[in-house]
Amino acid sequence: LRRHLSFPPLPSAQPTAAPASLDPLLLQVTAHLPNGLLLVDAAEHIVLLNEQYCTLWGLPTGPDHWMGRPVAELRAATAPLLVDPTELARTGQQLRATQQARYRHPLALADGRTL
Repeated sequence: LRRHLSFPPLPSAQPTAAPASLDPLLLQVTAHLPNGLLLVDAAEHIVLLNEQYCTLWGLPTGPDHWMGRPVAELRAATAPLLVDPTELARTGQQLRATQQARYRHPLALADGRTL
């Protein structure tokens, strides 16, 4: 993935479309993944979010709404859906501290599902 991505700094917290530097093939591939995908840049803005992510979380808006926005906005939108709203923030802090992607980390949702 790294060779298909470059992360230009965003000038403000205003939402933008997917950065032009994203490889069109990467966008197509992620659009068809069966899993939800969220990529955040070093400035904590959403660089890539696929439709499956929005569907899994039951978000009323699609990926285009979130591209370029601060990930804190997404956390705020999803926090009420969690059994423990602070869990997602802790997970994000841990990811930033270790700089390691986490897989198979279950999140308990208030509706009884586990992601």
